Amino acid sequence: MKKLGAQDVVKIVICGRADFDWATELVRRHRLCEMCSVYFLPSSETVPPAGLAEWILESRLPVRLGIQLHKVLWGPDTKR
Repeated sequence: MKKLGAQDVVKIVICGRADFDWATELVRRHRLCEMCSVYFLPSSETVPPAGLAEWILESRLPVRLGIQLHKVLWGPDTKR
């Protein structure tokens, strides 16, 4: 992780609360937000975006919520 820089982006797909807890521990332990942009993306099948947004706000981590817009617009089975 020492090779990450400001130009890099780390994206972590969150499929449930256990994933979120694991990801927040990883981000904190390695201080990822100090090195690069970090996005948490909700799994379209298991985590509502609003729920993930609440978890992020509660954690007070400076991570960003990523949304797979193509799945919102055209459904979760669409590959674009």
